[in-house]
Amino acid sequence: MILTAICPQIHLIYNGNLMTLCFLGCTFLIFHSYQMERSAGILFHAFILLGISYLLVPKIIWLIPYFWYCCYALKSLNLKSFIASIFGWSIPVGSYAVYDYMNNEGVGFIAKQAEVVDFGQLQYYDIELPIVVTLLLAFIIHMISTCHTIKNNMDDKVQTRSYLQQLIISILLLFILAFIDLSITWQLMPLMLMEISLLYGHFVTLSNNKWSNIIFISIIIAMVPVFIINLRY
Repeated sequence: MILTAICPQIHLIYNGNLMTLCFLGCTFLIFHSYQMERSAGILFHAFILLGISYLLVPKIIWLIPYFWYCCYALKSLNLKSFIASIFGWSIPVGSYAVYDYMNNEGVGFIAKQAEVVDFGQLQYYDIELPIVVTLLLAFIIHMISTCHTIKNNMDDKVQTRSYLQQLIISILLLFILAFIDLSITWQLMPLMLMEISLLYGHFVTLSNNKWSNIIFISIIIAMVPVFIINLRY
């Protein structure tokens, strides 16, 4: 909650927040399918949420291969569940396509397809200061948490270790997606901050020494100027 508080821009009801809810719900269901032999049903529902996420933020479609890899890594992917995931994703997307075709001749659906491959020009010299400082702080917290997780991964259960590994990959992919297309950074920001908070929470829980306390206090202090910059812009 403290980490997400530094961005007043995301404290609104918009596509980024709604996509975050669907994305986290999809992630929860996939994590819940860990080593599940009959996982078709749960992956079907997970990919329904992923399909809704795509309708809200179309570039999320680039993360679909990651979710299949995640299912494979968690030992819940087989031919039946793979087909179920495709059907699950197709339900919200297909429903929207039919609705848009009947009411707007498919203009909205075609626009979403075009948005998937439209990354624009990478004009990093025009990047806004709030995006720079927020992403920088988030990336530092992510790297601290990731290094701790990798160093102490043997202290976790196998299941927890698998979850953390997939969480690290997911966050890195979100950073890459935001870096490639700066126009969707604020739409991805709530999701990135929520996932980084989960990873950092693991770091805080398992580390109880002088250095972890110093890092925690330093992050809290760093949040203050970031919040002020976001508030003023």
